Amino acid sequence: MTPTLAELLRTRDPEAMDRMLAEYGKEIQGVAYLILHDRSDAEDVLAETVIAAWQSGRTSARRARRRLASGGLGAGFPRLPRLSLGSSSA
Repeated sequence: MTPTLAELLRTRDPEAMDRMLAEYGKEIQGVAYLILHDRSDAEDVLAETVIAAWQSGRTSARRARRRLASGGLGAGFPRLPRLSLGSSSA
C-alpha cells in the first residue's frame, strides 16, 4: 500500500516534497500569486511552504489545505476572504 502524504510528512520522507509539489504545487503557487501579484515571490512562497511542511513532520495534507483556505499563510500575508460554499436561496 502506498503511504499517504501525511504519513510521508510525519516520517520526513524526502518523497513527501515531490508528492506535495505534484499534488498541491500549482494550487499553492496560484493562491500566492493572487495575493502577491509577483511570480518570483509566489515561487518563493511555494518553496517555503513545502520545506516548512516537510520539516514540521506533523502537517497533514488536510490541515495544510485548511490553513491555506482560511488564509493562514503567516505573518506579512493578508488574510484571504472566506468563500461561502453553501447554496444560495433564490
